[in-house]
Amino acid sequence: MKRPTIILLTLCALLCGCAGERNAAPPVTEQTDANTFAPELLPTAENANEWTLADFPGCFDGEWETAREEITLGEDLSVTVLCGEADGPAVYVVAGVHGDETAGWRAGNLLKNACLRAGTLYIISPANVYGAANDQRKTAEERDLNRNFPGDADGCDAARIAAEIFSDIAQRQPVLLLDLHEAHEASDNGADALGNSLICDASGETGELIWEMLLASENGTLCASPLTLYGSPSRGSINRTVTEQLEIPAITVETLRTEPLAQRVRNHLEIVKYVLQYDNMLCGGGEAVKEQFRKIPLRV
Repeated sequence: MKRPTIILLTLCALLCGCAGERNAAPPVTEQTDANTFAPELLPTAENANEWTLADFPGCFDGEWETAREEITLGEDLSVTVLCGEADGPAVYVVAGVHGDETAGWRAGNLLKNACLRAGTLYIISPANVYGAANDQRKTAEERDLNRNFPGDADGCDAARIAAEIFSDIAQRQPVLLLDLHEAHEASDNGADALGNSLICDASGETGELIWEMLLASENGTLCASPLTLYGSPSRGSINRTVTEQLEIPAITVETLRTEPLAQRVRNHLEIVKYVLQYDNMLCGGGEAVKEQFRKIPLRV
């Protein structure tokens, strides 16, 4: 992924005037220090294939009645649909566009067993089935799926997969798309040198959500370490294409590959939970919590 331009002090000016009707989410967890989750918040099993949501306490502990459906989109590709007890917004999660970014699609797979209080959650995980099965970034035809959106039904394998995903998102019209990835150290040179970060066009109501996520990560109540914000998603990426062509806000989540896998998976789960709480799809947040987050200084 080409490294996008970092958004610095202008973030404060951009977001201070943002207003929205959503509620902020409450803190997700407590941590032992700035870079590590407490051991009791992570799985004890070494085999990641054995992990369940119960191995990540505090992430998705609700027990609401949730309808589940698996819908086939194409060869080896399906979307899982979760419907909560009450009406509410729809959020779309795509994980594993790059097959070797393991934490993203493992978190996506775990989310398929989550429970919702309200609304609808759509999950495609892994999006790059071949890549995930072979620990490979690209598709079977050595194409980068995240440079082929909106796709082409008659194109290469990556273009066909992209077209199936893009078409479903266009049909569902979610309020937000979450795109789960992994990255290298932000200090590294070259592709994917993004660290723990968010990539999005931080404007409007989405800007308020991003602002509060950054504050929560800085305060130690979201993820194991602070998140950095980047803009300008790559051309042909699902983030940029959905934002520009469908006018649906999109956030790409990057976790740091050098951290333990369980910690990276939990980071993804906490971010998804934060967004769902923000949209009142789980237990709601509240104005008191929102004001608390706004008093926390942002690291720049």
